[in-house]
Parts: sequence; structure tokens; C-alpha cells
Amino acid sequence: MSPSHSGLLLLPMFLTSIIISKTTGKNPAIHMKLIVGSIIQFIAMSLLLFTNHSSSLVYLAVIAILFGIPQGILSLANQNAVYFQASSKHMGASAGLLRTFMYMGAMLASAANGLFLKSEAITNGLHYLVIFSLIICFMLMITLLDRSLSKVGKNT
Repeated sequence: MSPSHSGLLLLPMFLTSIIISKTTGKNPAIHMKLIVGSIIQFIAMSLLLFTNHSSSLVYLAVIAILFGIPQGILSLANQNAVYFQASSKHMGASAGLLRTFMYMGAMLASAANGLFLKSEAITNGLHYLVIFSLIICFMLMITLLDRSLSKVGKNT
């Protein structure tokens, strides 16, 4: 697939993300957003295990659409968590920590891409990257057991 076709294949994710963030963004409750976003992200990532060089465009578009859901939900849920839990005195530091951890995640993703997506092993590398990501996703899903998250945004 050419780079421009690959880019066009990402459009469903982009559009889904906009629609989801627009419809869920104003709700300050974050617990259900974190649950739904994490589960759908886990499912979408798992579906990547079944891709190969002959995967249909429809299958890839479905995966892109699924990835748009957590993209639209999770970033706003994390921002709402900071906004509703940090005191006004600590808002700047809390927002800075959020961005710091987002950048750390981006650096980890970049390092993982470099490790697993070598030019000679794209499909196998993608599958190894998926397994690595699923392990991290599973570890992060443990935060969903935090009962205090269900109280965030309820008293507004």
C-alpha cells in the first residue's frame, strides 16, 4: 500500500475520534470512559494480530474506526481527571505531569516501533509490537479497579 493510501486509511480513525470526543467530551464522569476506551483499545489491538500482507481494506478500516473510539474518549477522560481532581493551586503542576507522562508514552512507543518494525520484518514486527502493546495495555487496565475514579466528575 502506498503512503498516501495508508494515510487515507487513517481517516476513519480521525473522524471517529472527532465524533466520539464531541459526544462524550462534556460529560465530566471519567470511570466509564476509561473502561470503554481501554476495552475497545484492547480489542482493536488484538485484531491487529490477525493482519497480514493480504488483509482486506475493510478489515483494516474497521480496526482504524475502533482505534478512533479510545482516541476520542481516553485523552479527554485523562484531561477531565486532572481538571476535576487537582486543586486550583496545583492545576499547572498536574497538567504538566499529564503532558510529561503523555510524552513518556510517546517515547516508549517510538522506541518500541524502532525495535519491532525493522524493514525486513514488517508483519512479524507488527505482531510483536501488538503483543508488547497488549501487555502494557493490560497492565494499565488495572487502574480501572481504582474505585475513586467513579467519583470523579459526579459532584459537578
